[in-house]
Amino acid sequence: MPTVRIAGVPVSFPFTPYESQLVYMEKVITALETKQNALLESPTGTGKKLEYELPNDEDDEANDEDDVLPKIIYSSRTHTQLKQVVKELKQTAYKPKVAILGSREHLCVHPEISKMRGTQQNHSCRQAAKQMRCIFKSGYDQSKKGGNSRIMDIEELVTVNRERQICPFYASRDMLSKANVIFMPYNYLVDPPLRASLGVSLENAILIFDEAHNVESIASEAASYSLSTEDIQGCIKEAQECHRMIATSRYVPEESSFLSTQSVTTLMELLMEIERGLLSFPVSKDGGCTKPGEYIFDFFKGFNISFDTAPMVLGISEQVIEAITDGGNASNPRNSKLESLVSFLKTIFRDKDNHHKMTKQFRVHIQEETQTSRRYQSGPPVMKTMRWFHYWCFHPGVAMQEIYDQKVHNIILT
Repeated sequence: MPTVRIAGVPVSFPFTPYESQLVYMEKVITALETKQNALLESPTGTGKKLEYELPNDEDDEANDEDDVLPKIIYSSRTHTQLKQVVKELKQTAYKPKVAILGSREHLCVHPEISKMRGTQQNHSCRQAAKQMRCIFKSGYDQSKKGGNSRIMDIEELVTVNRERQICPFYASRDMLSKANVIFMPYNYLVDPPLRASLGVSLENAILIFDEAHNVESIASEAASYSLSTEDIQGCIKEAQECHRMIATSRYVPEESSFLSTQSVTTLMELLMEIERGLLSFPVSKDGGCTKPGEYIFDFFKGFNISFDTAPMVLGISEQVIEAITDGGNASNPRNSKLESLVSFLKTIFRDKDNHHKMTKQFRVHIQEETQTSRRYQSGPPVMKTMRWFHYWCFHPGVAMQEIYDQKVHNIILT
């Protein structure tokens, strides 16, 4: 494979590079060396791999400071797009340590849990692992190898580890701590709670957003939330279910927990207040009502939810979610409405010091919506009216600034 020196850095190409590729790589190398962010455009297939930054096997053996090298986090919109990039990387002379992240939905191989989705799948997985009821998690615990040294896309990760009876989900997390290059979809980067749950650190990382024309809309959507009266009713039902479980001893909270029938009752009353507040809010039938982003704090202040009280509300809600998942019907795969509310509140009450500045890029919009449905296929139509509370972000810079504040090495949009 030809090796070309670009901006003083030897780069091995799988083929003789075109002039446009040399120019592109020079710009990327300059951005990396100066820690500058870069917005680069080039023809399809140009500069997809940062080979010059990836240590090969010889580098790993010779360099005792491998752990201080910047990690490369390569993101794209879908796993299909990432699969193509992994394929291209395999064709190079470089053999970096690679990790590819996916959700349990993509990686679970348990015969029952793999059929679930959302909250039910996540909690069922944790319970099965805790109770040692998953042979794949047990296989991972015994091997502690987290896959092997091959460069694999997500499908290969699943296939190889299933054959070895090792959990691909936990294997990918193990590979994360050792990898020089990490592949993941956009939403794993732009969603702070999701990123935190995966244990992904961005400090001193080189972030590459491929197909970057998608980033603007995805970043704005990641910072936006919507909550309906139907969602709140779902939250109330989950709290009621938890209350029944505790009252009938179907679920016994741990001694360290502050979950009780009384605390769950308090949560239910709070949720009912929010529902009543949303239903009684004066809105235009046609256009709804739009408020500045700062209004969101006034809205929740009316229910005594603030930066000081939100942690308590979140704590009780998270314990309710755990209770109904651990003690409920595990065969009923569903997403928790309370979990969506928790994510919403965590986003709103995340940054007390800068919330005034952040909310300038948001708008609150409350609207009424009427839907027609049928309880039975041949039955009469039923009109259903519900309210929506939208918290819309109109600036992708909100999500991108949060990423940059994690002390990244630099960001490359291509």
